[in-house]
Parts: sequence; structure tokens; C-alpha cells
Amino acid sequence: MEFLTHPGHQETIFDLAFKPSDPNILATSSYDSTVKIWYTPTMKCLNTLEGQAGVLYGLSWSPISNESNSNNQLASCSSKGEVYIWDTETGIPVKKMHHHTKAVYRVDWNKNNTDLLVSSSGDCTCCVFTREGQILYTLRHPDIVYGCEWSPFDPTYLVTGCKDGEVRVYNTADLEESNQSKRGQKAKPMQVFHGHSRKVFNTVWSPLLPGTLASGSDDLTIRVWQQSSSDRSLSSLISLISQSLLSPLISRSLFNSHALRVLKGHTDNVRALVWNSELAHILMSGAWDGTIRLWDVMQSVCLRVVSDHHADVYGLQVCTLHLIPPHNYLTSSPFLSSHQRVCTVAPAATLRLCLV
Repeated sequence: MEFLTHPGHQETIFDLAFKPSDPNILATSSYDSTVKIWYTPTMKCLNTLEGQAGVLYGLSWSPISNESNSNNQLASCSSKGEVYIWDTETGIPVKKMHHHTKAVYRVDWNKNNTDLLVSSSGDCTCCVFTREGQILYTLRHPDIVYGCEWSPFDPTYLVTGCKDGEVRVYNTADLEESNQSKRGQKAKPMQVFHGHSRKVFNTVWSPLLPGTLASGSDDLTIRVWQQSSSDRSLSSLISLISQSLLSPLISRSLFNSHALRVLKGHTDNVRALVWNSELAHILMSGAWDGTIRLWDVMQSVCLRVVSDHHADVYGLQVCTLHLIPPHNYLTSSPFLSSHQRVCTVAPAATLRLCLV
């Protein structure tokens, strides 16, 4: 395994994200109230975004768009309840939003609709809003909402992770029809997954398997879930089962809210989660035990434990090598058929670019 490390932030780095239109560009957010933009082949810091108060917990790039300006836009969220949208070229915030009364832990840009974002907060709500700042829906939860993410397949589906240990899936199309979240009522999720015994932090959809998602928790486990058959068309479901490597698991779990798999091995709170973008059954996790674990979800086996961080691991991002110049990267892994670079963050305010 090789690393490129470079100090830049003065405090803990909480999140990071590769730019969709240029995977050589990486953004990081920190306790030091800054966002930094990096050129990963040299780990040179290209820009520092300053001006948003508080701890910056989360980041999300605008999806690739025909509008050239929007490809340089990045959303960040803070402990002060704010979400900023930045122009990363100029370093200037183009929009400042204060939709929450407590800390915002996660912000995610809709992969299929560049006008929509979602944020999760300590005020027990999840807000769906436009890039211009208009709140469309407020999803009220019984406790703090830590995780939120839009589905990569359907622009109306999103998942949340809550302190009550539950994972909830919402369909904003249903909210539009009922108008319940706009009237201030508690919006009803389309599905609720039960299983974690402590708070759920990150929730991430598989980029390859429609309806499959993973959640990490303070109960030291990662759980893999499948959206029920009643929530998708029959033809889509049949196609999913026939093509998926996880078909034996999915077919047995279509009609309940139990986890397909429970992955155990971490010895402290699980924080970072990311799916492999080429191998459907590979998932990576990072935790407060200072380790990164590479999982074969199909077999419920931990393939590898990386212990090079000596503190909590908060963020993980994977970028496929065929998108970037191949001479810059190597691989030391005999069991992966695709070469990927994995960037991780930990409280040492240091980035690690790992090749696995």
C-alpha cells in the first residue's frame, strides 16, 4: 500500500469528496472551519474556502451538468446550522442557507436533479431544498438525524440515519402528493429498517444495485438492506434479482425490513461508509477504532483490515482508476479486479490516498 499524505487543515478533517467531472480534484472539510480543494496527483492545495462559521461536517459536489459553472459548485454544512454553496474556482459562496436550528451533519446533492439537495440535522429534521435555498419539504424525525443521501437511481428517493437506530427511506413524490410535510405534519417514510441497537450515522446507497443500501452505527456494525418489492415495479425487481450478485440474499428478504447482512468486526463506532463503484459486492467502512475494513458483502467476510490511521476514521471516498491517468497509481491488492484509489481522513488533519 502506498500513501500520499500532506498536512493542510489545522484540525480534524470530517469529510471529503471527489469532483464528479474531474476525479483528480478532491474537496475536504474540517473542524477548522475551512474547505480545501486538492489536486490529488501531487496533493497540492489549489484553494481554501473560508467564511463559513463553525465545524464543517459534510460536503457534496454538484453533479455533472451542461452548465459549466455548476460543475464547480460545492455544498458544505456546519455546526451552526448552515449550508453554503461555493464556487470553488473563485472561493466565493454563491448561496448561504440557514434552514436548521442546530448542527447540520450531512448534505447531499441529488445525483439526478442538479436543483435539489438534502441536509440532516441535530434539530431532528431533514430538509429537502433547492440550490436557490427554497425549502420544499421538512422531514421530522423522533431524534437527531445524522445521515442522508439521495438514491443514485431514482431522483425522488432518499435515505436517512437517525439517533433512534432506524434507517428510513422516503419518496418525495409521495410527499408531493400528500403535501403532509408542507403542512407541518410528520412525513411518513415509505419504509423503515429496524436492527441497529444504537444510533445510525452514515447511510449510503449502492451505486450498482438499485434499492440496496448500507448503514453504519454506534452498535459497531454495518447493516446491508434492500428496499422492498412493493416500492419498485415488478419488471425492475425481476431484472435486479436476475442480474445481481446478491440475488440469493435479496430474494429471501424482499418482503421484510430485516438486514440482508450484518457485518461485524469494528471495535468502536462506525462512521465512514463507501461502496465500490465497479464491484457490486464490495463495501468499505471506517471507524473510531482507527481501522478501514474491506468487506465482501455477499459472503459477509472482511477481506482486509487497514490500520495505518492511528485515530478515528471519519471519511472514505473511492475513485475508479480508469477515469484518471494510470501512470500516477499502483495497486497492491490481489483480490480486486479493478484498481481504485481510496482517500481517507482522520483527526490528525492529514489526508491519506491509499491504493488497495
